[in-house]
Formats: sequence, structure tokens, C-alpha cells
Amino acid sequence: MFALSGSTASVVEERGITALHLTMTHDAGLAAAFVVLEGIRDDRTVPRGDDRR
Repeated sequence: MFALSGSTASVVEERGITALHLTMTHDAGLAAAFVVLEGIRDDRTVPRGDDRR
């Protein structure tokens, strides 16, 4: 579970993000983390000129 606050919480809400997934790994003194955000696309938030569907 994520506890978001401030501007991060605002951006997540504004963009319609409904789920966040975190994965972390480490080995031999190296570490990596990735966060994947899921949401419902709202065409009003897609910049003009972006025709990806």
C-alpha cells in the first residue's frame, strides 16, 4: 500500500491513476526499483499531436 501526499497525491488523482505497483531487487551491493502506474486513459490529458491509442 502506498501513502501519497502533497503534490504527488494531487498528480496521481488528476491523472486518474488507480493503482501503483512496486518491485525491488538487490544483489551484490546493487539495487533497483520500478514503479508501474495504472489508470483509465482520459483523452483530455493526452498532449495534442499524440495519436497513440
